[in-house]
Amino acid sequence: MAAPFDFSGTWRSSYFLTRIVAKVSQSGNRVWGVVEVTGPLGGTDLYHVNGRVKGMQVVAWHYNGRQFRGRATGEEKAEGVLTTKAGDRLNLKAVRVEHSQAGGERPA
Repeated sequence: MAAPFDFSGTWRSSYFLTRIVAKVSQSGNRVWGVVEVTGPLGGTDLYHVNGRVKGMQVVAWHYNGRQFRGRATGEEKAEGVLTTKAGDRLNLKAVRVEHSQAGGERPA
């Protein structure tokens, strides 16, 4: 079985005028981190997420029901679908802008 893709680092994306920055840490097939979502009027929301990696695919979730299912499309690129709490599905593409263990406290 191949080792899981390394998703650790800082990833940037956007959806219309909303800016998304995910700071992700990884150990083996576990990922966790903090996602910062800044709206067009400047309000910012933070989401602490946990997830799993299998090969080039990742699934990460927030306790309130938001979920991201995606895959690496290159060493510094990923794409996937964010499902919101209301059930809306948003197609996202992200670019890694920094390699590091970058996000939040490791879950117990």
